[in-house]
Amino acid sequence: WLVKLEEQRVVFTEPIPIGERIRDIATAPGELVLWTDSETIVRISPLAALNDGAAQFTLRCGGCHDPNRNMIGPDLRQLLGRRIAGAQGYNYSSALRQVGGSWTEERLDEFLADPGAFAPGTTMAIAGIAETEVRRQLIEYIELYE
Repeated sequence: WLVKLEEQRVVFTEPIPIGERIRDIATAPGELVLWTDSETIVRISPLAALNDGAAQFTLRCGGCHDPNRNMIGPDLRQLLGRRIAGAQGYNYSSALRQVGGSWTEERLDEFLADPGAFAPGTTMAIAGIAETEVRRQLIEYIELYE
C-alpha cells in the first residue's frame, strides 16, 4: 500500500498491485526496490504530484466507500450510469431507493453538494461539499473506476 502522511495522520492510501508475494523491500534514492517470490526485482517510484481527486476521495469518502467493495457505504465501481441505489449487496436507505433513475455527473454533483436535498431522509452522514472544484475532482476520480 502507498500511504501518505501529513502531520502523522494518514491522508491517502492506495493499493499497489504487485501480483505476487514480496520477499524483501529495500530503499534506493527516490524509490522502493522489491524482490518477489519469482526472484523478480520491481522498482516503485512516486509520481511528481498526488492526484487531487485521489486525495479528496481519501480525505472525504475513503473511510466509508471502497471503490471495489461495500463497506459503510456502497462500492463506487462503475457508479456513473448505474441505477441510483443499485450496488449489489448494499442495503440502501428507503430515501435513496425512492430517487429513481441513474447516476450521471450532474446528479452525483447534486448529491455531493447536499445529500439531504437530493434524497430527503438519506442516511448519508455528510452535510455536503460546498466547493464546486472539490466535487469536480471527486467525480473525475470516481470515473476512473468505470
